[in-house]
Amino acid sequence: MKAFSFLTIPALLLGCSSPAPKEAPAKEAAPVAADPYPDKAVCFLLIDAQTGQIQKSINEENCQVQRPACSTFKVPLAVMGFDSGILKNESTKFKWNGKKHSIPEWNKDQTAASWMKNSTVWYSQVLTGKMGFQKLQTYLRKFDYGNQDISGGIKTAWLTPASFTPDEKGFSLRISGFEQTDFLKKLLYDKLPATKRSQELTKKIMFLEKTPKGYDFSGKTGSGYTDEAQKRRIGWFVGFIKTPDRQYVFATNYIDTVDVENAEFGSRLAKQLTINLLKEENLW
Repeated sequence: MKAFSFLTIPALLLGCSSPAPKEAPAKEAAPVAADPYPDKAVCFLLIDAQTGQIQKSINEENCQVQRPACSTFKVPLAVMGFDSGILKNESTKFKWNGKKHSIPEWNKDQTAASWMKNSTVWYSQVLTGKMGFQKLQTYLRKFDYGNQDISGGIKTAWLTPASFTPDEKGFSLRISGFEQTDFLKKLLYDKLPATKRSQELTKKIMFLEKTPKGYDFSGKTGSGYTDEAQKRRIGWFVGFIKTPDRQYVFATNYIDTVDVENAEFGSRLAKQLTINLLKEENLW
């Protein structure tokens, strides 16, 4: 696959703890949803976490393509931070250095909870700096997270630059939709090679809201652009939805294949697409 590089943009969202999986009866093969965006390379997966079966999908071939992790990397990074003890709890604070950012919410001290909610890039960079290359690499391998490639630098490997440079060697950490859901299933049931507490705290700060049906809804977005003009976006939204008797993991991703004028953050469309598809499954 040709390597791409992109610019990271913030995203907001938050998770919930989950009981051990229960046995569930096998179900028929999931329907493949129609692609609602033919001008985008879309991937959508909704997977029953107990059975591992796909509940609904769009373009499964796209879900096998590794794309820049963007801010979805904050999910495994949170587990690493809590597991290593660098983050003591959701209130662990890093002080803002006074450097102004275009996102107003970033221009103040951040806790682990506000970091996840505001998708604060500088907090991630302080955390990876404290962790160091070797520990970060070891965790990625233990978690089997994406391509595990942080050659782009411990403060930039998951981010995406503004310029579109196919030969760029940095901005290296990539993951596919199927790899996202595999990781999320392990996190959902505290099956990652990390302490249970670190996984529970991560899900706690991922929690977003109760859906109109009263279901627990958790997730993390990620955004970027594939071109210098910022007219072609990449958008991610990954997470969990928990009903009284079932639990699901999902991954939504897309990249624009044509220019979009006045494009908003890609994560917003990815999140809305997810909600629309959850409504079709009576899960919203």
